[in-house]
Amino acid sequence: MFHRPSFLPRVFISFRVPTLVGVAGLLLFCGGGGSGGSSSGPQPPPPNTIFVGGTSGGGYGDTGTPILAFNPVNLTVPKGTTVTWDWQSGGHLVDSGPGCAADNQFSSGGVKSAGFSMTHTFNTAGTYPFFCGVHCVSNMKGTITVTP
Repeated sequence: MFHRPSFLPRVFISFRVPTLVGVAGLLLFCGGGGSGGSSSGPQPPPPNTIFVGGTSGGGYGDTGTPILAFNPVNLTVPKGTTVTWDWQSGGHLVDSGPGCAADNQFSSGGVKSAGFSMTHTFNTAGTYPFFCGVHCVSNMKGTITVTP
């Protein structure tokens, strides 16, 4: 049984303790206040990596809203850099080229599933647009800018 110290007024005990317990419970229920290993939402890609698609939940097999985008959309790298495209969800392909017209500088070779990745090394300075051939009309496009 709880015994109120004589220096605390009765009102403090009757209103503050339940409030503090309620706030602590709400934080635990909502996932706040902890330093667990997971966080909500998509995580940023590693350096020189472009995430292809994904879901609003951010993980493989997540059933959140599909993301029809590259992350990042634009990437600037120095000449000689190898860029990796990492599929976060399936049903996408990557082709190089302006607009939605492939110029065959690099390609995933068709539609791929989550977990697939491809790389391309950029040895010449310039601007390299790319797109998802399935979702290009939804503006799933990006650009690699290669500096000298």
